Amino acid sequence: MTHKHHVTKAPGGPAARTAENAPADGRTGAPLAQALPQALARRLRAMPPLVVAFSGGIDSRFLSHAALLSGCDVLAVHARGPHIPAGESAHALAWAEGRGLPLLVVDFDPLSLPEVATNSHQRCYACKIGLLSAIGKALAQAGQQGRVLCDGSNADDLVAYRPGLRALQEADVMSPLAESGMDKAAIRAAARATGLDDPDQRARPCLLTRLAYGLAPDADVLARLAAAEEALSGLSGLEAPCFSEKAPAAAAACMAAGSGAPHAPGAPDVIDATGAAHGENVAGHGTDAEKTVSPLGDLRLRLTPSPVLQVEALPPELAGRVQEILAQHGFTGCELRVGQGISGFFDRQAPSLD
Repeated sequence: MTHKHHVTKAPGGPAARTAENAPADGRTGAPLAQALPQALARRLRAMPPLVVAFSGGIDSRFLSHAALLSGCDVLAVHARGPHIPAGESAHALAWAEGRGLPLLVVDFDPLSLPEVATNSHQRCYACKIGLLSAIGKALAQAGQQGRVLCDGSNADDLVAYRPGLRALQEADVMSPLAESGMDKAAIRAAARATGLDDPDQRARPCLLTRLAYGLAPDADVLARLAAAEEALSGLSGLEAPCFSEKAPAAAAACMAAGSGAPHAPGAPDVIDATGAAHGENVAGHGTDAEKTVSPLGDLRLRLTPSPVLQVEALPPELAGRVQEILAQHGFTGCELRVGQGISGFFDRQAPSLD
């Protein structure tokens, strides 16, 4: 297991952050802060300097957004590795840059961890333990070890099969959204009320969830899964149902293409621990790029070990192209499952934790 990290330039104090990091719709921070759920707002205002485990999904984006609106001293930390599609990391970094959110990037490879290498039912627990250790070391190296670590777990997660939650509890990681009683629906509603972009963003679990338990992962398989899903999500231009999902990788590519957009005031450049700038404009500027909508809707490519593609819809005219994309990435003879539910494919019959 290896990891390294990069840090960002942090803006000024809490008041400056609240003004600089206004939501993408241009509304000011003070009225929007009043639209936050009171239980969450009280909890955030009472917190010491914090660091948010930031995947770039709706939960961690909303938590970061709410912390900024509340005037918190907040730092985000994003884990980047073979289990995370590169496009999703690019999108997360671009969003943080557009909001002027100070960011710590930790390169973390969990594939050497025994529970991950064998893809056991405790994979997520072991991965979280390793990741929390890597984050702790990176925070110490960046001189930020005094911050309270928070994550975006919500109330729905508390009643689902989430082995990683045990690792968070053992490490005393705080979950302000869950602790405030906010489930996914409440988070989306509050995101809309407070001007957060893309409140309907769908969940994109890590690539390890695409493999059946007991099927050993490797970096090549994970990369091919990510590339195939990105290509499938990028299909467009045909008559199809309208989905609100923004494919993260496609969105990052779209933002990269829109380089003419103005640079957000106070947006940090990614710098390494020595302060040398690099990776400026990681995935373009801001987060206002036009959303890319896939005619397939939400999708996952699973290995059982035989490949299974789950999609919300499959227009007949796209069926051949879908099979071509799958074959190009080494997934032949793929079973197609349309409109049968996407999430929890391997966890519906997973054993509960003792």
